[in-house]
Amino acid sequence: VCTDATGVAKLTAVPVGDYSGGGYDQAEKYVNGLFGPVTVTENRTSKTVVRLDKNSKLHVDFVDSASGEAVDACVQLADPVRNDIGSGGHCGTSVDLNNLFPNDKFRLFASASDGVHGAQWVGRNGLGTGDPDKAKVYSPKPGEQVRVTIKLDGAGSVTGTVKDAATGEEVSGSICATPSAPPASYGPNSQSDCTYQSGTYSIRHLGPYQWKLAFPDFSGGHAWVWSGNAPNRARATAVR
Repeated sequence: VCTDATGVAKLTAVPVGDYSGGGYDQAEKYVNGLFGPVTVTENRTSKTVVRLDKNSKLHVDFVDSASGEAVDACVQLADPVRNDIGSGGHCGTSVDLNNLFPNDKFRLFASASDGVHGAQWVGRNGLGTGDPDKAKVYSPKPGEQVRVTIKLDGAGSVTGTVKDAATGEEVSGSICATPSAPPASYGPNSQSDCTYQSGTYSIRHLGPYQWKLAFPDFSGGHAWVWSGNAPNRARATAVR
């Protein structure tokens, strides 16, 4: 049911009971809002209010950090606390996200598949870093448009071998090295490289920064470790 010119929507023949729900703006100028719980009683009209905040917007441009020329790349909105990045993203030489919830906090992770530019967490002034703790946290206000120019550096790679700590034998088939935390889905993410055929891995297209690598074993055969044989990211040794 949609609102009339006065902003009022009427639902009729509603059974008696308690209700919660929400509303949304088809023009996408406002983000979704909720109402309730509201109690509907017999032979009476119950009233409630859905409060909608103006949406926030994000505009991203991708450029080469040295030349300033446009780059075709992708950006992902990452959690402000967890360091996993999942998969997918929004791609192009520029990206517009026009229906973000205001005051939601997020960080940005950028990557390119052109073989020239490396992945990065986005720090202050759009500069790259391999450390998610140094990535800028964004929290746009209602109606605000945040504009970010992401400056991409050249690409490099990290290559190594995964071995069983007890036997020294190479571990193949289940270890997926990743420069970010393993995703909440407990599977490989867009930046990971798995030891499917041998015990070696090669994470390509990384920016020239210090990266702490995670080595999750999705088969459950080995304990998860970070670079430097550390049990967690805080104690991991960064590689470049």
